[in-house]
Amino acid sequence: LIQSSNSISVRLRRFRSKFGTSPQVVVAAWKLVDENEYPPLPGGTKKLEHMLWALMLLKEYGTEEDLAEAAGVDEKTFRKWAWLWAEKLSWLEMDLIHFENRKIDDEGNDCMLSVDG
Repeated sequence: LIQSSNSISVRLRRFRSKFGTSPQVVVAAWKLVDENEYPPLPGGTKKLEHMLWALMLLKEYGTEEDLAEAAGVDEKTFRKWAWLWAEKLSWLEMDLIHFENRKIDDEGNDCMLSVDG
């Protein structure tokens, strides 16, 4: 999914560009999914590459054809696993996002809330 490079900074930049986050955050999310009871996957199958496909889908939101080609699979396979994992990752929100904590360490120099619509 990511071109090879000898430079760590280049590889990290490419990773973030492709998946929208750092490898450290991916590892942390993987551990959270592994440690908690979230909606089960079909047959109990859990592969890191499927989680990466979901992150790629959420980051790029390209056509299924383009994303499946980048992942090296057909559209049906990509669609199945990317959307299952996107939903699975959305369940982490309940454990990670705590609205009442938005003012912790606030210096008063930024927006703490915005409302669309």
